[in-house]
Amino acid sequence: MRGDLDDARTYQRPLTATEIGALAGGTGTPPAAKATATQPAQQDEPDPYEVNYRHYTLNTCRAEAPTDGRLGIWTDATVFSGCSVRWFGLSTWLDDWDPDTGSRGKVRVKLPDGSAGIDLMVRATTVINTYLGTRDGTGIRNAGSDGTTGPITPTEFSMWVGIDEAQYALESGFGNARMQLTTTAESSSGNSSCAKTIDGDREARIKDWNGTAQYFRFKSSSTVDAVRRCTIVPWMKIKDVIAVKPWPTNVPLWGKLKDERGALRTPPTVRCDDLTLGPGSPGAWPEEKRVRYKGACIFPDVSRIYQTDVTHPKRGPVAAHIWAAFKTPDLTNPKKPAGQKVVPGNWDGDNARSRAPLTRINESELRPLDPKGRTWGAVQVSERRKACKTPKVVGDCDEFPFNSVREGPGWGDGNFSVRGVPASNNKSDGWYLSVFYARYRVLVPDGNVRPNGDRFWVSVKGTPPS
Repeated sequence: MRGDLDDARTYQRPLTATEIGALAGGTGTPPAAKATATQPAQQDEPDPYEVNYRHYTLNTCRAEAPTDGRLGIWTDATVFSGCSVRWFGLSTWLDDWDPDTGSRGKVRVKLPDGSAGIDLMVRATTVINTYLGTRDGTGIRNAGSDGTTGPITPTEFSMWVGIDEAQYALESGFGNARMQLTTTAESSSGNSSCAKTIDGDREARIKDWNGTAQYFRFKSSSTVDAVRRCTIVPWMKIKDVIAVKPWPTNVPLWGKLKDERGALRTPPTVRCDDLTLGPGSPGAWPEEKRVRYKGACIFPDVSRIYQTDVTHPKRGPVAAHIWAAFKTPDLTNPKKPAGQKVVPGNWDGDNARSRAPLTRINESELRPLDPKGRTWGAVQVSERRKACKTPKVVGDCDEFPFNSVREGPGWGDGNFSVRGVPASNNKSDGWYLSVFYARYRVLVPDGNVRPNGDRFWVSVKGTPPS
C-alpha cells in the first residue's frame, strides 16, 4: 500500500547518506530492532509455523522514503507494519510594504544571508507495528522482534514517533519554541474501545526534540465485536509561534488529515480481531498440523499474496495447475463456451482482468440467486465435480480459483480451471492456504457487519517443465 505526496503543508528535500543512516533513539523508549525493508504487498512465508512481520523501524522507514526532493509526505505499509515520513516547516511573515506588489501586505522576513527560505524544518517519522496471536491468544508470535518489551497481547500494537533533522536559523528563535506531540485513538463503533495504554505524548522546546523518539502502545477491545477497527491520529503542534495561512502550526504526522482548509482525513487505521483461525480450529488435522493463531491486528488494506512454487515438494503439482490457469487458460478444462477464458487473482498478471483479486466467501452461506437455494460451498463443489467429469480427471480433482473464493467454479462465468493432482499434494496445498488465511487474517464476510470477504492474490514462482 503505497502512499502519495501531499504538498499542502509539508516539505520534503533530498536526504544525505548520513540522514538516511540516522536512527532516532529516545531514552526510556523501546528501540525498534533492525528489520528487512518492506515490500508493497505481503507475501506468504515459506515456513508455515513462523511469521516474519516485516516490521518497519524508524531507521528503515526513513531509508525507504523517496529522496528526490518532492514536497510532501510518504507512507507505506505491510500487513503488520506501517510507516510515514513527513517534513514540515514554518516561515516568518510580517505586515509590511511589499516591493513586488507595490502595496502593503504579508512580506516574508529575510534571513541574515538574504534568502527567503523556510525558517524551520523538521522531519517526523512515525512507525506502527501490529502483531499476531499465539495459539491461546495470551501472547504474540515472535515476541520482541521489533524491540518491544514486557507482556503484550495480539490486540495491542506499538507506535514510535521520531523527530530529527530540526533545522532553523539561530536568529529566528525557533529553537526555543515549544512543540507538542498529541496522539488520540478512535474506535470504529460504540461497542469497541481503542485505549492508549502507554502514553508517549510530549511537549518540549524544538531544540530538545531533535534526535528523540516517543513510544506508544494501544489496545483494541470489545465484548461485542469480534472484528473492529482502531484509528490513530498523531498531531504535532508548534507553539509560541503566530502563523498565518498557508503556514498552519497544527501538523498531521500521517496522511492527509482534515484541518481548517478541508484536507482529506486519512489517518492510519488497523483492524483487530479476537478470532481463532488456522487448520485444526476446528478440523480433523493431527495435532502437529494444527497451526492456530488467536487474535491479531493488521493493516487491512495492504495487498495480501498467497505465494506458491512449482518446485515445492508438496505444493508443486497444485502450483503447476495454477500456473497453467494463469498462463494458458484456454488450454485448461473445462472449455469456456464463448469468449476468452481469463482466470483472475494473478498478482503478476499483464492485464486488469487477470489481476482482479480473489474474494473470500463463507461457504456455509446461501449462494445469491441460486435457483436451488444451495450454499456457496455446495454450488462450488457441484460445479467442480461436473467440470471434472468431462473429460474425466485422473487423480484428485483440483480447482482454481479455490472453492473458498467467490470467483471459484460456482461463480458461473467459466473463468476457472480443473486438473487432476495427487491427493496428498492437493491436501497439502489446502493446508498451506488455510495457514495463509489465518496468518494474514483473510476473513470471510459476516452478514451486515462485514458484507464482503477480504481480497487477496496468488503469485506462482517458477515454470513447470514442458
